[in-house]
Amino acid sequence: MENSGCRKEHGTGHRYEKMKTDLYLEAAAALMLLPCVVTDIRRRTVSCRYLLALLAGGACLRTALLVQHRCGLWQTVFSLLPGGAMLILSRVTGKQIGEGDGACVLAVGLVGGAWIASAGTLLGLFFSGALCAVLFVCRRVSLQSRIAFVPCLFMGTAAGTLLHWYGL
Repeated sequence: MENSGCRKEHGTGHRYEKMKTDLYLEAAAALMLLPCVVTDIRRRTVSCRYLLALLAGGACLRTALLVQHRCGLWQTVFSLLPGGAMLILSRVTGKQIGEGDGACVLAVGLVGGAWIASAGTLLGLFFSGALCAVLFVCRRVSLQSRIAFVPCLFMGTAAGTLLHWYGL
């Protein structure tokens, strides 16, 4: 029996659909940060109401994924770790890291998963460090200055989604 050139392996379609769904959730995690970016740039704070809505929506989405068996319990636990770590660091450092930043990472983890929360946070830290270095060299900030982190988190999450999309 000859094959027509299209070979379908068992399970390949399901894996592709899951990867496509993951990429959509990662993109949604990046896009949901846009209102937080605007308020963080303007007021250096993130709206508590919007963050609560994000966290509630993320919790509902993660619960739905758990019920549909699209993610496991451990994946859910690991998706909360980056945001939880930032919230703990906020308390330990005397709020040098804002609690809103940790809550945004927590929401990204709930919606996009552990990978995008970790990659977005690490890339966001890299972008914020590069931004601080440029601003410091240009003498626009001092060592005691504070910058908004959520825009850097947005750029990191978007870059992480693109890296995942292109398979890097």
